[in-house]
Amino acid sequence: MFQEQLPALFEKWGKPELAQIAKNGSFPNRKVESWKYTPVQNIQISESEKSTLNLPFEGILLEPNTQAEGIQIGFEAVDFPRKDIFDDFANESFQRVLTVTISRKFKSELPLIWIHQPTSVSTDCIKIIVEDGATANFVELYQGNQQLALTYSNILVESKAIFNHYQFQFDGFKAGMPQVLSKIYAQQHAQSTYQHTIITFDGSWIRNELNVTHLGEYLFTGMNGLYVADGNRLVDNHTNLEHAKPNGESSEFYKGIAMDRGQAVFNGRIHVFQDAQKTNAFQNNQNLLLSNEAQINAKPQLEIFADDVKCSHGATVGKLRQDEIFYLQSRGLSKETATQLLTNAFGAEVIEKIENETLRSYCLEAWNNKMGV
Repeated sequence: MFQEQLPALFEKWGKPELAQIAKNGSFPNRKVESWKYTPVQNIQISESEKSTLNLPFEGILLEPNTQAEGIQIGFEAVDFPRKDIFDDFANESFQRVLTVTISRKFKSELPLIWIHQPTSVSTDCIKIIVEDGATANFVELYQGNQQLALTYSNILVESKAIFNHYQFQFDGFKAGMPQVLSKIYAQQHAQSTYQHTIITFDGSWIRNELNVTHLGEYLFTGMNGLYVADGNRLVDNHTNLEHAKPNGESSEFYKGIAMDRGQAVFNGRIHVFQDAQKTNAFQNNQNLLLSNEAQINAKPQLEIFADDVKCSHGATVGKLRQDEIFYLQSRGLSKETATQLLTNAFGAEVIEKIENETLRSYCLEAWNNKMGV
């Protein structure tokens, strides 16, 4: 089992402090509500060497020696919240983390790229500061096989800044997709925009935690996601949005597909504080269940403590409409092809929301290949 493997592996890699945590710490289990449908014992660990990768699209690769106008690279101490043993691994692994400061002098339309390429169990940590009035696109890419990438992001979006954050969790390098535990902690100041988009359809075990807190008024948070659990794949998305100030706006739109023996989880929480009057919050989670053995567990949460707000949330789990399949069959398509086209269109709606043309085209091509269209 994964928990039993770790101490010996950490000792082998010369990390006795992590081995000690693995021996004495407590791993999340099904008795923990937020981990009820995400068994850690399903994680499988193997070792590999790093490969030389060619970027699938033009961008600015974030490394300690990255140089670009409007980008400042440094290292700072960051203490991530400690909620489980994985957080202990992260905080113990890095006393200082890569820090990227983006000023309004950064004018490039090219995305900033952060690649996760674990060789076994790796912890990648980053801190990003988007200064007043700055705008940037930030993309996370992945390559691996049966390795585990623990990724932690601390993001501060200052007043009037715009930050578009993308996580593309699929085999874009044609070299495998690792298992992933991703944790993002984002904070926004007044009149800022934080748009997060995550596309997941590769990797045998994936868990994503997205936490956003509003620190000012008249700001916008967007959360869009597409996830596919096929084969024996497990994909878990947890989102938590803290509307702590008045006049905030948010829109959350996630779509999921489960087929074969796949398992998908969506847990979306929106918390509207008592002082957060005039909040406008929208959450929608739609899921397709395409086999009798697949599972989808959806849990939307809306906690409102203010009385002058506009908030809505909902979750649906269903199958493809038979009348739509029949219509396409009547036009000469096979049932299999009709199902592929309808499933493809269902997921493509999320990808079409990506404003950057290069990134949208990249995802659509990968999605069409995944769906066999």
